[in-house]
Amino acid sequence: MGKEWKARRDTYDWITEEYKLKHKVNEWIAKKYPIRCTTLTRNPGDYVYSWEAKIGKGIYILYTPKIPSKNEQDLENSNWSVFYINLIWRNQTEHQNENSLWAGRQFLKHLERMTNNPIKVVYMRPVDVMRDKRCNHLTEALDLKPSNKITTDRLIKVYGKAIGTIPTKQMDVTGKPYFRVGWWNPQNPSSEDKVFAWPDLLKNEI
Repeated sequence: MGKEWKARRDTYDWITEEYKLKHKVNEWIAKKYPIRCTTLTRNPGDYVYSWEAKIGKGIYILYTPKIPSKNEQDLENSNWSVFYINLIWRNQTEHQNENSLWAGRQFLKHLERMTNNPIKVVYMRPVDVMRDKRCNHLTEALDLKPSNKITTDRLIKVYGKAIGTIPTKQMDVTGKPYFRVGWWNPQNPSSEDKVFAWPDLLKNEI
């Protein structure tokens, strides 16, 4: 109707631990954090489905079991051997003085303690979403709290220090390395003996 298209975010109600969930990973997360399904519409007919957890006062995390080699996800059939952090962000109207990366680390520590844990790798792609044009859908759809100090290079250093991420040999669709959480080591891993499909995620870039 003559208006410029802007990306949008649609969410379901918050889910807490009293609900029985299809995915055991989400069931475990909900023991401590409320979660909900989220749909980001980048363009008409172009959707990104993920889950969202509230991990602090105005702090949120978007996550999925994304397939790194295809940049795709299979939410119905995924075995959750990989856990992709799309974004940790602060809501502009809700956030107080809580450290978002510390909240993210505490979230991952809770996830690591999951019984019969299927997740072999937690990984991400540090990106300055405020400046990266490929992330316009995030800045348009989410009420992000801006920061002039954030750059991709700074994020790589900060994530490495605060969350313990390291570059891997697994490349993303732009030819840059994904970063995995280096200390990830569930004490109660899944008993399923399947060959891990993305071994380069387990290898350091250097």
